[in-house]
Amino acid sequence: GKRAGRPEPLSFSARSCWIMAPPRIAVLLAVACPLLSAVTTAASSVAASAHHRPAAPAGSGGSRLGLALLETGHVREQVDGRSRRRRRRRSRRRRSRAEDIRSGDSVFFRVARTGKRLTAEADGDLHADLNHTGDRQQFVIEEETGSSGAIVDGDKVFLTVGTGNVITVEQETVHAKWDHRGSWQMLTVSRKAGPGHLATGDSIFLRGHLGKYIDADAPGSDGRVQARFKDEGAWQELVVEAVEPRTTTATTTTTTTTTTTTTTTTT
Repeated sequence: GKRAGRPEPLSFSARSCWIMAPPRIAVLLAVACPLLSAVTTAASSVAASAHHRPAAPAGSGGSRLGLALLETGHVREQVDGRSRRRRRRRSRRRRSRAEDIRSGDSVFFRVARTGKRLTAEADGDLHADLNHTGDRQQFVIEEETGSSGAIVDGDKVFLTVGTGNVITVEQETVHAKWDHRGSWQMLTVSRKAGPGHLATGDSIFLRGHLGKYIDADAPGSDGRVQARFKDEGAWQELVVEAVEPRTTTATTTTTTTTTTTTTTTTT
């Protein structure tokens, strides 16, 4: 046997809670031991199940959902971009109509609000004081890449006047004093009706490199042509009209051959 007077180790078994203690303490321990045993067993079970539970695969749950959303947004953005490019290509490939404005055509620009037309003087001054349809009111519209196809909404163009100079936006001033073809001369066509080919009779807006639109013959401007506001309003609205008959610019090379005949007389 057991050595007399030596208590057994404390056990939190639900079966036995034997300890050498005074009666009152023994009663308390007798009640507490089963409760401690139950708590200990439950905690051990939870810890064991947590230890042996397989880890969730990487990218699962919330992480996988977030990644899927990011990938979906990226794919949608790519698809939208391709769709816009396809629509623009289809618009360009569409068969040109007789009234379509093509790169190289000569056109007039009529101020929608007053009926007067843009006029370029020999000194490069640009105004809208007259409603004439003469040489000074004609502009050759050319797509920036040199394409000979129809002009469409969103195209960047150059406008050349009779002197060979190009319409230039210099801050808020618009003139035709230089023959440069740079960013200051580049104008973006915006159709009032939206995407599509530019046709005679269309209302358009011309946007300069600073994002401001050309306005002409605005109230109090005395026919001046300027680029002051980033608005597409009545002051900026121009009606494009093809010069009839169509005069598309073309380069023609003529070769002249001269034949000289020499006659020799023998005496």
